[in-house]
Amino acid sequence: MQFCRDGSSVSLKDAMKSIQASSFESKEIRGSKKPGPRALEVPYKGSVLTGDALRAQVELWVRRGVIELDTGAALNLVAGSSDWLDLSDHTFVLFGAGSAMGPFPILMSLGAHVVAIDLPRPAIWKRLISVARDSPGKLTMPLTKKVSDSADDAELAECAGCDLLMQTPEVRSWLKGVLSSSQRVVLGAYCYADGPLFVRVSVAMDAIIADLVEELKVPPAIAYLCTPTDAHVCTASARDAATDAL
Repeated sequence: MQFCRDGSSVSLKDAMKSIQASSFESKEIRGSKKPGPRALEVPYKGSVLTGDALRAQVELWVRRGVIELDTGAALNLVAGSSDWLDLSDHTFVLFGAGSAMGPFPILMSLGAHVVAIDLPRPAIWKRLISVARDSPGKLTMPLTKKVSDSADDAELAECAGCDLLMQTPEVRSWLKGVLSSSQRVVLGAYCYADGPLFVRVSVAMDAIIADLVEELKVPPAIAYLCTPTDAHVCTASARDAATDAL
């Protein structure tokens, strides 16, 4: 895989090694809400399932093959562990933070610290900033230039964001600067694009994640937005359940 810039190209591996500078400023936004008691809630058919109603629906989904047995067990485990829903001491890096299928809103509502990566499009960042303001969470985002402490949200949105394809090494370096090497973080790859562009974006995310795995003192967790078109390793029980359902 080649990394192209200014009419020349080198291997992506060499680019990640040779380009170490970060060209981004950082901005932190803390939400205005205080975290409160929570229960696991799952929106479904116009209502919100929780407690016994959620457990009953999970059992039905498993029996019908809608979700795997392990998924149902995990949902029930989280539903019975309300203290797990306080994420105020957890940090998540979201590549594609504005993705429609990404976890940004729920993570912010649970008080998490989210380091957001997305394209430099003001509409995306206005939405992310608005969600962050109205949450108990904390948002850290890259800026293309330094702004004053008095800058309003519209000004921040105008200069927020980065391009994973064109600025892959710089994004990696910026993340190294904002992440604590002694705290475990979750690296979530949620960018999506149609066709060959998705391959390029996926390679860029993987290159950054691979470097962070090597350099962070505490090994990070890694999450991917998996789709039905992807090939996955699965357990024998999941395979058997899928076979039985068919």
